Amino acid sequence: MKRCRAVLVQMLAAVLIVAGTLHAAPSRRDAARHILIVGNSLSYTNNLPGVYTALARASGRAPASVDMIATSGGTLADRWRDGVALRLLDEKPWDLLILQERGGRMACLSQKVTVSLDACRDSRLAHAAFARAANERNTRVLLLGAWGRQAQWQRQLGAGLQQVGRDIRAEVLDAGPVLLKFDQAYPSRGVFIDEQLHPSIEGTVLIATLLYRQIHGEWPAARGFEATLTLPPPEAYVSPWQTFLAQSAQLPPPETLRVSAQQMRDILSVAESATR
Repeated sequence: MKRCRAVLVQMLAAVLIVAGTLHAAPSRRDAARHILIVGNSLSYTNNLPGVYTALARASGRAPASVDMIATSGGTLADRWRDGVALRLLDEKPWDLLILQERGGRMACLSQKVTVSLDACRDSRLAHAAFARAANERNTRVLLLGAWGRQAQWQRQLGAGLQQVGRDIRAEVLDAGPVLLKFDQAYPSRGVFIDEQLHPSIEGTVLIATLLYRQIHGEWPAARGFEATLTLPPPEAYVSPWQTFLAQSAQLPPPETLRVSAQQMRDILSVAESATR
């Protein structure tokens, strides 16, 4: 543990030296063809990379590849320390790096009292290190926020997300308020499937819709789509030592995902009204 702390402290020193060289979020939203997600069970439940790809294909903007490094309960500090995501960044030119921190970890980054706690400091350091690595490889960085049911808790999560985005000059996507609004508009459909707030299929489609808009600067088409995908539940074992696409043998078998045009219209209606 002491050795890990030492590594993170060294990492902070390096990040502070180059902080002034980090690029601001690009003013022109280029189409990202190669996307890498670094996240956790909020990201892999229902296969966010696959759902995003299917949604983008239905709108005529299919990416060349979307892959992910994630595991249940994983933090960005874990993913930085194990080095797998950094190795992937070196293996091919990624256009976009999406970072999603574990559950409520972002909330502490909005609180001056708690920002110095070990977990909060580790998260801040990892965000900065990933942003620096992406900047060196000319890769766009997007922070995908987590979410909570309580409005006050969601505000804290959002404030932490915005603060980190400013600190490392990354784009931010605060999906939580939109998910909550959809849940309020369609309570019987269940945007969350458990107490840990893992997304339902519609929740994942909504997140993919928000990502599409952030990436392309416009909403996807209001049309239905279907795809044959592995749709892991939250309890599935996803190894952080392999990319998501490389783990087909240990994940549930593929099944057909069908999203109707009416579902897309409902999702777009809520998303557009929540982001005006």
